[in-house]
Amino acid sequence: MELVDYKFFLNHIISPTIVFNSNSKILYLNNSAELLLGSVDKKEIFDIALSYAPKSFGSKTTSVEFSFNQYLFYSITVSYQNEDEIGITFYHKQIIRKKSTKELDRFRLTDINLLLDASIFQFQTNTNTKVSLLTDVELPQIKLLQNDFSKVLRQVFNSFASSSTLDISLRIKAGEYTIINEKRYRTLELKMLSDKREQIYDKQISEFSNSIYINTLLNTKSAILIIPFITD
Repeated sequence: MELVDYKFFLNHIISPTIVFNSNSKILYLNNSAELLLGSVDKKEIFDIALSYAPKSFGSKTTSVEFSFNQYLFYSITVSYQNEDEIGITFYHKQIIRKKSTKELDRFRLTDINLLLDASIFQFQTNTNTKVSLLTDVELPQIKLLQNDFSKVLRQVFNSFASSSTLDISLRIKAGEYTIINEKRYRTLELKMLSDKREQIYDKQISEFSNSIYINTLLNTKSAILIIPFITD
């Protein structure tokens, strides 16, 4: 047992795990935690660890939801065995969708990159916003309601109309799933980030997105769509 390289295994789990010393200095973090710290300050994570730590040495798991930009968590475990070190692990939240008025048998295989390109072209025709796009051009077709999804994109792009730049990325979310009608699907993350964003469209964006099983994370500088990766 003493020869097991535990860090190797911890580095390759999807749950972000961080160990701090008593002065909030990071002593260890796994690969998932490195990605998480791109969205949240380490001091905030340290403060959360202290707030949810057990009253005595040991571990404590708490069901509590946290949202850091595109990251959603449903619970945490905080552990410590001395006064000098404390560790925290976050557990990703699955998105569960109940039956919608938009039934899946109406969805059709679609090249999402083509729809995104068309929306970007239309957006740039009407604005002076500089757009950058990072996507996997080899993504397979996924099932969407094309017209409805295009309407969502149009509203989201409208919210960035006064922005000077807009950075867009489309990628498969590792380790996260959405559940629709008791079936689990991987998810795509469409992330749009800028210096500012108008939020007057948010209610419409959220309501229309939910009707086609898309989850939204909207704030003053970004819009994130979590899209079910349905291929069958």
